[in-house]
Amino acid sequence: MESRISWRWLFGLLVLPAVLIVFYRRYIPETPRYLLSKGKIDEANRVLSILASGRLKHKNLVVTPYLTKDDQTELKREKVKLGEIFKGKLGRRTVAVGIAEWMTVGAQIALRVLMPTILVEQGYSIAKSLTFAMVMNFGDLGALAASVFGYYVRRRVVLTVGSIFACGAGLAFGLFSNSVVLILVLGAIFQFFVLLLNTTIWQYAPELYPTRVLAFWDLPLHFLELLEF
Repeated sequence: MESRISWRWLFGLLVLPAVLIVFYRRYIPETPRYLLSKGKIDEANRVLSILASGRLKHKNLVVTPYLTKDDQTELKREKVKLGEIFKGKLGRRTVAVGIAEWMTVGAQIALRVLMPTILVEQGYSIAKSLTFAMVMNFGDLGALAASVFGYYVRRRVVLTVGSIFACGAGLAFGLFSNSVVLILVLGAIFQFFVLLLNTTIWQYAPELYPTRVLAFWDLPLHFLELLEF
């Protein structure tokens, strides 16, 4: 009986990080633009001072008056239509980013979901295949690497170099994964660069759109992810 419900405990534990977000979001400051649009100039200056310091927690924060009431009067509210991100220059960006995101998410799903099946077809037992897949997930550190590279390296450089290494690792895995060591190493490397690309795209995409439409570019990408399933 315990073996039948043990996997349910595993999925239940995966919910914990989502619950922690409820507490973590308390430490994330509101965007200065939104605060300025609501007339909360002092709070907007406080958030800007926090962001300029590079730290979220401060005992004695010195607030710099970056914004004034004049900045609020110059901020115009514009009506945005969803169709704007599918037209003209923004439309081309939406298609390009959507295709790139679809490819990286597809590769990530293939590695996570299909990898045990692929290993079973190569003659490994189900238990070993799942163990190999878990070890390969150490490649998820690519998401952390994307955060570091995103601070020091240009986005296009990270995407270009990461794509080359991801393709190379994928081809190497298909051609040379004839031993346990190569399976684990090449699989983890492939996972690393796929997560690097996927995370970098999410960093890069908002920078391609004007502030007034940032809330809309996320919708088509989520739709593409849903199609993957």
